[in-house]
Amino acid sequence: MTPRGAHTAGTPGDDDEFVIAGSDSEQAAVQLGAWLQEHGTTVLAVAEGGVRVADGDIRVILEPKLGEGRDLDRIVALRFFAAKDEWRGSKEILDFANQLDQKYNIGGFYVDGDGDLAFQTQITFMDRLSWNEMRAFFDWLRLTFTALIARESEPLGRYMK
Repeated sequence: MTPRGAHTAGTPGDDDEFVIAGSDSEQAAVQLGAWLQEHGTTVLAVAEGGVRVADGDIRVILEPKLGEGRDLDRIVALRFFAAKDEWRGSKEILDFANQLDQKYNIGGFYVDGDGDLAFQTQITFMDRLSWNEMRAFFDWLRLTFTALIARESEPLGRYMK
């Protein structure tokens, strides 16, 4: 068994595991960023408890959230769609977020503090997360956003930059 705070020795591969050491979200973000980089993911920034990544054509912020002891850990994925100035924070953007929430069962859509459309989902794990699982999560995000953007291209084009 791999000790908490380490990952499988050797060249990073599909079975390599991410294991959060300690209980600090900032430190977990640094660890996650390093692990993702070892696997070829483009890490754009590590700050404020999150890792901003580009994986293929998707850009997301990943925020590790730590459980107590043997509780579930999770990595929250956030994606933001910048609203056009005239729509930022409007009732129309809020209504659109609510429509997306009702229409799709993929995570939560909401309007963030800046008035932009935001999306949140997560991958949950207990103690460790394999690269296979993380890769599948990235693939799921890419397929989900590709389908969403194709199906909602008209309102996204109207409201978003």
